[in-house]
Amino acid sequence: MARSRRSSQWQEANVHHTQRRAAMDMIIRRGHSLVISAHALAEIGGVVARVPSRQLATGAVRQVLRLPGPDVVPMSAALGRAGAETAIRLRLKGADATYVAVAAAPADVLVTWDREVPERASASIAMRTLGGRAA
Repeated sequence: MARSRRSSQWQEANVHHTQRRAAMDMIIRRGHSLVISAHALAEIGGVVARVPSRQLATGAVRQVLRLPGPDVVPMSAALGRAGAETAIRLRLKGADATYVAVAAAPADVLVTWDREVPERASASIAMRTLGGRAA
């Protein structure tokens, strides 16, 4: 399948793709670094893999890794403990708690499209919501 056709299918499959990509581009243009947990790569692959094409899922993960300077924070026992403590303290899902823990470690700003995370974690870390969802 041609690359442009795969990209088109991915964009059609993910109605938020254009909006999220524009937000990431804006963050990078403003000189901010992009920091993601290694777990985020699995989440991206998992979401896209629900589209009937492994190639689209692989392409989406590769697109994220090609962004200027993404620092991928590896999963470790310490991050796992921090994520677990965050999940318990804020009553968040495990993956969401890991994202909060990654942002909290160096006091970064967490950028999210999620609705639950801002409701429960905004007092703990600096946060910015995107996609028309209020904190």
